[in-house]
Amino acid sequence: MNLQYPVDDWQFGFAMFLTGSVFYIVQVSYTPLWSVFLAIGWIAYKSKKRV
Repeated sequence: MNLQYPVDDWQFGFAMFLTGSVFYIVQVSYTPLWSVFLAIGWIAYKSKKRV
């Protein structure tokens, strides 16, 4: 029995929940500062993925 599939599913579900939560916080925030943090996070992720 391969136990990797449940772990992958859990990680994907957690990533989707986290992404949705961040987008919700950005959307309801009254300050544009959250969008700056979100952009910095995306750039850091893309930079790490290239290396």
